[in-house]
Amino acid sequence: MGVLAKHNPFADCIIEAYPGIHILCSNRETAMTEQILHGIVGRELVLENLFSKVDREYDMVLIDVAPSISMLQNCALVYVKQMLIPVAMDPLSLQGVGANVETCRLLNAALHLDIRPVAILPVIVDRRLQMTAIVMESLVEIAERLRIPVLHGIRVDATITKASRARQFLVDYDPGSRAAEDYEIAGQELASLLQEQMDERRLSISA
Repeated sequence: MGVLAKHNPFADCIIEAYPGIHILCSNRETAMTEQILHGIVGRELVLENLFSKVDREYDMVLIDVAPSISMLQNCALVYVKQMLIPVAMDPLSLQGVGANVETCRLLNAALHLDIRPVAILPVIVDRRLQMTAIVMESLVEIAERLRIPVLHGIRVDATITKASRARQFLVDYDPGSRAAEDYEIAGQELASLLQEQMDERRLSISA
């Protein structure tokens, strides 16, 4: 979970990765948490109940979940109610788009929520490969059918691996890299989409 704040009741659990950015990491016990959740009544609301008590201290909360459908992923969706779907340039990742959208639909129907896929983010984009063209064409078709915007793609860039090895944020390691440039553009597009979604909800509430 990436967050922005000065204080946090989870002080014993979080790491300050950067001034103003706190991270609550997972570990090998995460699988055990999944098993425990299956025996709890209202398990989908666990993260909602926990984080809603402290998230007012933060400007933004980001939850990074595995691409597979899991109980923790469901809990995360119920809490955040907004989903960004990264899609690598391979057919298997492409199939995950439909699976994630279907999960949102099922949770909305079961719990009377309004969980929305905000956008699709193409990653590991290498225009030199024929597979990239095939996947991107299919991705655009799926996005149009599901009415989900597609953000600016993130190009393949060895700088990402180098920044990870150096344990630095990409923008600090090499702000002029191709991937940093792509992420900045995609981030601006995502911010605009989120603002539009917030404006729509305000209008629907006032109406």
